[in-house]
Amino acid sequence: MKFSEEEIRDMVYGDFDGDVVETIEGENRRWTRSNITYVQIDNKFYELVWEQGLTENQEDDFWEQDAPEVERVITSRTVYSWEWKPVK
Repeated sequence: MKFSEEEIRDMVYGDFDGDVVETIEGENRRWTRSNITYVQIDNKFYELVWEQGLTENQEDDFWEQDAPEVERVITSRTVYSWEWKPVK
């Protein structure tokens, strides 16, 4: 679905008829960070990419984009960890 710069700004800031489901922050660069925000509109999920300014002089940056429709998939993972114990 194609969204305008203003629509994406409103969605990221939560000012729209839908829900912000999750925002994944990318790595910090000198002035900005790339973020991905997932929103739900009418039982469909969309992925929005935008730049977050990291200083008081850098504004958040949004641009018109064809936001892909995505689906939320539940996965199961096994995580192994270890701890150290003294040898008796």
